[in-house]
Parts: sequence; C-alpha cells; structure tokens
Amino acid sequence: MKLLLVLLIFVSPLLALGKEEILKIATKPHSPEILIPELKIFPTKNRKYTVKEWMVTPDKEKLEGPAFITKEKVVEGRYIVSEMDIPGLEDLVYMIVTYETDTETYKKWVLLPDGKVISSTGLGDMKTKTMAWVSDKPHGTPPTTVLGHEVHTKKNSQWKETILQDGKVVGIRKGVAIPSK
Repeated sequence: MKLLLVLLIFVSPLLALGKEEILKIATKPHSPEILIPELKIFPTKNRKYTVKEWMVTPDKEKLEGPAFITKEKVVEGRYIVSEMDIPGLEDLVYMIVTYETDTETYKKWVLLPDGKVISSTGLGDMKTKTMAWVSDKPHGTPPTTVLGHEVHTKKNSQWKETILQDGKVVGIRKGVAIPSK
C-alpha cells in the first residue's frame, strides 16, 4: 500500500490534464458503443442527471446549493465527460474521469469557470460500485484538500467529501445525482 501511494505521488503529474486538454476532450462526440471495463463502475444507462449538493460546516450550519443538470457522455471509450450547468455561473463546469491501467487508479479533473483545474486520484471497487478519492495536491488559499467517497446504484449516485484547509476540517459536502426521466 505504501508503494502505491508513493507511485501515485510521482505518477500523478504525468497524467495531468490542463484546461485546453479538458476542453478538447469535452468537445468530442459521444461514443457509447465502447467503454473500458473499469469505467463501468459508473452508471451507464442514463446520461442526464439532476444534482443536489449541500455542505455542513464544523459549527453545524447547513448550506444548500442550487439543483443543477449534469449531462454525461463517453469519449473514445476511456473518458466519462460530465458537463454541469450550475445556476449562477456563466460558464459550464466540466469533469473528466478515466482509469489509468499503469497505476490501477482512477483520475478525475474538474475544470472550473475561472480556468482552474482540480485533479484527484481514486480507487474503486467494481463489486460494490464504490470509490474513494483524494485531491492530488492542495489547491486554493488556504491550501485545500478534498477526501471523497461515492456510491453508484441504479437509483442514484451519492457522494460525501471532507474538505480540509491547513489540515483542519472546514466542511463536509454531500451530494446526490438522480437520473432524469
């Protein structure tokens, strides 16, 4: 296990996607006929979701975000691309997930409207359709790290993320993606 963590630290920068690469992948066509087996951990039938998120702060304040629509597609059989239309933001938010066979890990990149890219590395269990994520490096000021856990079922996908700044928990974000009918 220690060797895997050391490898992740050294390999992660080699696998990084920047803003331009994310946008290039996001504009490619949907190709659902092919999909690497490891990406079947995610729901594959529906490609449109209503997402709800909320955050709880250490002082127990519950902040609810606006519901928004996410559309997904498969690109080149090795990327799941999510396009999020979040109320209040002028630009779309993009998320790309893939699987790296060399390290046997999942990689996730989120392109924010301001052009920043947040990347994470994850492990998944195909049998239980669960995943664990950790940000590749602290981002923002103060330095922020996100630890996440998600579960995918036929009914929905749920996640819980612990947000740490300077090693202290500043919030727990929860979310659910419900397939649109």
